Amino acid sequence: MRPRLLVVIVATFLVFSFGVQSVTGTTIGGSIEKDLTNDEVYYGGYFRTGGLIKLELGVSKPYSNSSNRMKLFSYLLTDINLGSVGISNGSIHLYFGASPDITLDTSAPSFPISNSSAYGKMGLQLNMFPVSVQLQSTGRFDFSGELTKILGGLGIGLTF
Repeated sequence: MRPRLLVVIVATFLVFSFGVQSVTGTTIGGSIEKDLTNDEVYYGGYFRTGGLIKLELGVSKPYSNSSNRMKLFSYLLTDINLGSVGISNGSIHLYFGASPDITLDTSAPSFPISNSSAYGKMGLQLNMFPVSVQLQSTGRFDFSGELTKILGGLGIGLTF
């Protein structure tokens, strides 16, 4: 009986935490990233929840080629509020997290998830209600710890 009670308490805490804190920081936006390892540019969109722990879902596609492959991401991010900015309702945040390496091929329905690499992300986000601007750095790592790709990017979104 005690394990069930513990699960109920933890689930209630998580639902309450995400429910209360997500109201003030959910963002929908678009981003552009430059791959600094092979000189490609990616564009895409994202949806990010608010709170201390954020979930970011999105997709990006190479701009230069007409490939049917898209990069999907689902980052679990930690958000640290660095303080308010002189703008009303403005704040600056540091976030970092990781995502599995996922691709989508639209020419032949396939959805492979890599078992040998993952993405790590770190960035700054300036919230000026209702606009959010972010600067980010993303790295792709194989599971031996080697950095195989590095991207730098900018995102602009609406926060509600």
